[in-house]
Amino acid sequence: MTEAVQFTPTPSGPDLVDLVRRYRMTWRTQPELAMHDGQLMPIGFTVQIIARYAHPAHPPLPDCPECAPVRRALRLVADAVVPKGEHVAWYNVQVLEAVQYDGARDPALSATITVLHKGRENRPPDDLEIACVTEIRENLQELGVVESD
Repeated sequence: MTEAVQFTPTPSGPDLVDLVRRYRMTWRTQPELAMHDGQLMPIGFTVQIIARYAHPAHPPLPDCPECAPVRRALRLVADAVVPKGEHVAWYNVQVLEAVQYDGARDPALSATITVLHKGRENRPPDDLEIACVTEIRENLQELGVVESD
């Protein structure tokens, strides 16, 4: 098993805790699913980080200048919470361009962290992937990102 790496909530650069508060970030975890023998089965996890922000009267667009700092903040937070060092899991961090409203009045952008087996085999998550997603959750909580429904 890999050794735990100490998490520091404020790396050189912007204050991540401030970004979390400013953009009212929340997170949720769900299984990553894939077809195997004609059935959907869990093969890993996705952790979605959602940022909400006040937006001017015009519709939010992918290249919107008001959305760019939110995307940058999501990228910084997502990159900060992914476990560092040699791990047996494979990670993919993606900041989505699409603006969502998710039942809220303010628009929201999201970043998704996908956690899979390093060999990218379609098999159920094992203790190592579970440990990695647990570390991501703990790091998010340490930054003050609130778990959502």
